[in-house]
Amino acid sequence: MRWNKTLNRIITACCLLMAVSITYAKDVSENALPVADELVLFASGNPQPWETRTSGVHGGKVEQTGTKSHLLITATRKDSGGGISLPTFRRFEPLPYLQDVCMRLVVKYRMIGDSKPQTLKAMIQTMGKKQIFSKPQSIHDAQSIEDGWQVLRFTFPNDVELDTDDVVANVRVIADQACQFQVDHIAVAKLRNVSVHVTNPTSEHIKTLQIKGKTLSKKAKVFLKIIDATGKKHLKVVDSANGTYSLTWDNPPLTLQKENTLTAHINKGNEVMDQAIDQNVFGYQTDTDHLWLKVEGRHIVTSELSKDGKQPFIPVGVGYARNVIIPAQDEAVAAFCKSMHLNTIRLPFYLRYFNNRTHEPIDLDYHLRTFVDPVIQAAKRHGLYVILDCHSYFSGQVNEAKARQSQKNVSRWDEDGVNEWINRWVRVAEYYKDEPYILGYELCNEPHDIKPALVREWYTRCRNEIRKVDQRHILFVGNYHWTHSRSLEPTWGGYTDSFDAPYNNTVYAFHDYPTDDHPWIVQKHITAFMEKYNVPVLCTEFGASWWDHDETTCREFQSGVLGVFAKHDVGWMVWALKKVVNNPRHPHPLPQKIADQLPKDQRPNDFDSCAYSDIWGPIARIMGSPMPEVQSGQGGQ
Repeated sequence: MRWNKTLNRIITACCLLMAVSITYAKDVSENALPVADELVLFASGNPQPWETRTSGVHGGKVEQTGTKSHLLITATRKDSGGGISLPTFRRFEPLPYLQDVCMRLVVKYRMIGDSKPQTLKAMIQTMGKKQIFSKPQSIHDAQSIEDGWQVLRFTFPNDVELDTDDVVANVRVIADQACQFQVDHIAVAKLRNVSVHVTNPTSEHIKTLQIKGKTLSKKAKVFLKIIDATGKKHLKVVDSANGTYSLTWDNPPLTLQKENTLTAHINKGNEVMDQAIDQNVFGYQTDTDHLWLKVEGRHIVTSELSKDGKQPFIPVGVGYARNVIIPAQDEAVAAFCKSMHLNTIRLPFYLRYFNNRTHEPIDLDYHLRTFVDPVIQAAKRHGLYVILDCHSYFSGQVNEAKARQSQKNVSRWDEDGVNEWINRWVRVAEYYKDEPYILGYELCNEPHDIKPALVREWYTRCRNEIRKVDQRHILFVGNYHWTHSRSLEPTWGGYTDSFDAPYNNTVYAFHDYPTDDHPWIVQKHITAFMEKYNVPVLCTEFGASWWDHDETTCREFQSGVLGVFAKHDVGWMVWALKKVVNNPRHPHPLPQKIADQLPKDQRPNDFDSCAYSDIWGPIARIMGSPMPEVQSGQGGQ
């Protein structure tokens, strides 16, 4: 009997050891899985911390702390905690991730104080109010990093029923008891037994691909394959060592100006986990001198190096108010513009404050990398130019959702503000001086409540500094009093010869909406200005000012003014794209002056201009110039 008890204890102990070993092996394997694809939702150290909106749950509290703006989450009781509310531009469709064979929500965190929970779990909440909970994770299973930081990878059910267009609004971490912890990083990841990434700049891809990746196994053969745009496959094999591999693929077989696919797999690649997430590699041409545009007389003209030589180029496009009027969807916007026969995207960006809100200061380098660069890359992929529009007013905040009709008591910039604007434009020009896909720089959106001479002085000072670093790009300059066409002569009359001498690479911009100026009045002002000074003009904003006009008025104005532009070869940019769809009617059934009489919960919150694609679409097809092509015999490399 005593022997049996002893034997039972030995067997029980062995089983426990085996269970621990199995669990440990599973955890090590899980933590070692390469991240094949990652969507970062929060990262500490963001130089624009105002982009992060915190969100508590069940009494939990969240704040950003320290120089790196970590999240400090306080769970005040059981099943409370917090996290982030995603701003519009970070919201994403969860289904492609939830349905993945190995999707995880990765959270890097550090406990604060002596009170520690047994488990943490994550919750995803959608705009449709759907709450999706992960399996609880023991903090003892977390992967330790350094300085007390740990990583948990949360697993979610993959059979959740959601509307296909529902998007994630909130991501939170919940504790099983009161405690406090910091969060450094939150990301949605797809894990695989092998990963593949291209690490060098896109501009180099046509000549060289620097490829790196990881494998779960310490040693493995990795089969790398490029599938070009014609479907032809090109294979290379590389060995991983200590779970990592790298390859320099010189002169990769990429189809120029087309999307190509880079794949990787280990073993036979029959299992999903043995297949890396495919990477799209665009074959950007490096010979781009033929794309440069310049001003000559009353026209913007193409380069003599282009296939057809020097020809008038008429820009036609839309305003893409990224993350202000429409969420960031660069690829979809560029594809839509191309499908509508447009050749240009006018991108409002910011030099000092995001959307001119003084509590949201811009870190310019970060803003260019994360806000502007992605649009330029998308434009390149679809054969479009970009106008960089500094969307400010020489004044304080102007609410873009309400536009100018309701702006009161906005203060003019002081001298320090003007100097900062100039200095930051110089940094932008230095950054983009060699980028031919940028059609030009629109120095300021709509100066207002300011004398013509002062507008001219500030533009001249800015121009002088920009030309010290960038002499090739076109400058677009507006006018006093909201950049109306009627303000062209009072602002620039008699100064067009001297403003940008000796380069004379300037286009004079104007904006008009109903019924500020009727089409025949717009025609009178722009033709007189062009003929008198032999310079080009461009309507960088026009549309349908829905805040105080009905459908008929808006459509009549847009039809009439587009007729004027077509007659005189004047380019135009519609304000503004609201949805990536062909939209022949305004999305709101009532103008603001009528809708304001409705109960608050029934009022639209955006009455800014929206264009009618059934009017401007056919005009774009007729007016818009094609992108310049490279001369035959001039390769893309």
